Amino acid sequence: MPQGYALREGVDVVGRMPGERRPTLGEVVAGLSRYLAPHEARSSVIRMVCFDILIANADRHPSNWGIVWHSEGAAVMAPWYDHGSAFGSGLDPLRVGRYLMQGLDRFDTGFRYEIAVSPRRGRAKLRELLEALLAMDGFLAGFQDLVGRLTDSVIRALVESVVDREHIMTPERWRLAVDILRRRRDGILGGAGGGFDGAA
Repeated sequence: MPQGYALREGVDVVGRMPGERRPTLGEVVAGLSRYLAPHEARSSVIRMVCFDILIANADRHPSNWGIVWHSEGAAVMAPWYDHGSAFGSGLDPLRVGRYLMQGLDRFDTGFRYEIAVSPRRGRAKLRELLEALLAMDGFLAGFQDLVGRLTDSVIRALVESVVDREHIMTPERWRLAVDILRRRRDGILGGAGGGFDGAA
């Protein structure tokens, strides 16, 4: 980190939640708006959540995002980090094989995001998360245009470009990552949750 700059994690940005509940999308935007312009805070959250949906990363708790802040007051959203749960990386080999054989309906049904859509709800489900994003400002339509460029060959190239330093990516896990990206692409292009009928 350059001199004078520091990472301020989301837990400091949003503050402590009552009863240590998960922050909502609105609370994350409000917390970021203390450091960023409101439109920048809003679009930063939407982009981050859309990216997590695409790579099936549910683990975006307040210590897994933040801002880079300067002592003189300048701040930017920190580059996204800690995607350790993406693409079902924590699944045991038997479940990986089951999803490859039976499809990803149950995988999507089990998706629970660490940012809530309302204070009265827990971890957000996939469909309600997409619906909440669309209601925020229609940014999802632009995201759909970008996702539409993810052809099957682009998806394969992206997955093959991942550096596997821990040597955990078996051929089956590579295939699952490709299948997840295809599934998320097709679901997002299907509209706000409409392409995730099994993820209610």
